Amino acid sequence: MCQPMRLWNRWAGDQSGTYRLELRAPAVSATQGATGSYQLSLTEKLSLDERLKPTLPEERYRSRAIEELRAQLAKGDADTERFWRTVRQSGAP
Repeated sequence: MCQPMRLWNRWAGDQSGTYRLELRAPAVSATQGATGSYQLSLTEKLSLDERLKPTLPEERYRSRAIEELRAQLAKGDADTERFWRTVRQSGAP
């Protein structure tokens, strides 16, 4: 008996509608009468906007000063002079 093989693949339909998925065993031709079973699982359903939304890589090193600057900018305060003054005083790499 063959062991099940798991293949993880992502697929996205460009528009709503009916799609057909064809699965074939690569080493066995259709004339040899190969049989098998497949399981298809839907893990998530995303809109086009969600699929195309850019994601930032997770930061490896975190800085409290950068986090505070991001929060300040997110509030609409674009004055970065205090941040740069602190960087100059503490020394920048």
